[in-house]
Amino acid sequence: MDLVRSLFDQQNDGLLFFAGCSDEQTEFKFDLKVLLSAPVEVILERLRTRSTNSFGKSQGHRDRVLSDMGWVVPLLRDAADLIVDTTMPVSEVADTVVDAVANRQRNTQL
Repeated sequence: MDLVRSLFDQQNDGLLFFAGCSDEQTEFKFDLKVLLSAPVEVILERLRTRSTNSFGKSQGHRDRVLSDMGWVVPLLRDAADLIVDTTMPVSEVADTVVDAVANRQRNTQL
């Protein structure tokens, strides 16, 4: 947590995108909280077919994902300023997030 706090403290007026999820995230003030979301079936398929990480390949991993999604996702949805469906093309997901950041910056400058 100290490393993350240091990263935030070093940030001046530029943009900082921070990805992740942990209990400690409530310790930080984010200007915009974005939840990247997908249906369970899509997440399980992505885990099954990815080649960069073995997490999600075993039934135990998939069971953990399903369990976590059952209680974590509702909390994240409640805390999110923006929920983005990641079943659309990656470029559209990125554009949606960048547009939301730009709108937030414009609104805070008024």
